[in-house]
This record gives sequence, structure tokens and C-alpha cells, in this order.
Amino acid sequence: MKNTIATLLVAVSTIAVAANANAENSFKPYVGVDYNYDNGNENNFNSGTVNVGTQFNDYFGTEVFYQRSDNDVKTYSGLRQETRYFNAYGLDLNGYLPMGCEQEFALIGSVGVGEYEFNTGYNLAGIFNGRDHGY
Repeated sequence: MKNTIATLLVAVSTIAVAANANAENSFKPYVGVDYNYDNGNENNFNSGTVNVGTQFNDYFGTEVFYQRSDNDVKTYSGLRQETRYFNAYGLDLNGYLPMGCEQEFALIGSVGVGEYEFNTGYNLAGIFNGRDHGY
């Protein structure tokens, strides 16, 4: 999967650079940092995301991201403790539709692929410690 994402990123970048050859000064790289909170399915994850992207022209751009959560610890009946966290990374292709007279605003559409790895650790009454993870 990692090789597929890397190959896709190189292919998209090559196409975008070729499309950008006729554009004047529209190449705009950026870096972003996000905070995320998720409380679905009885989980309480706080996580941070780093985004690195490029808008190649007025209509097209790419972005890669990496996300890491903190540990979500749950205790059941004082005997069993469960610790969970996740890592994620991915690639997005962005389309921009400039709006307004000055075209300073844009509607953004995005399609992407990502891989999330969830890790769970178990501790049963301080006797049994186990660990499980999956994609």
C-alpha cells in the first residue's frame, strides 16, 4: 500500500508540473497543522495532523498528511484496562473552483486515499498484558 501511494503521488505530481508549465506564478506550497477530536464509538481520541500540500495552478493541487492520536484509556470494573491509539497517512487530490470578481475565494473538492493503523493494548488485573493492532 505504501508503494502504491508513493507511485500515485509521483504520477500526480508529474502530471501537475506538466500542466503547470503554462501557468504564471500559481505554484503555491503550504504546510498545515490541525487538531482533531473524535468521540465516536465510545472512543475519545485527541489527535494532531500535519499536512503538506501544493496548489499547482488555479484549479489543481495535491496534499499528503500524517495523523497521530493520543492514548485513549478505558477501565472496566477496575480489573481490565484497554489502551488505544492510531496512526494514519494519506494523499488527497484537490480541485479548486475560483469564485468572486477578484477570484480570492474558491470552492474546494477533494478525493483521497489513506491508511489508518489502530493499536489496542490490554491489561487484565495487572497479570496479563496483551497487544493487538490492525489496519
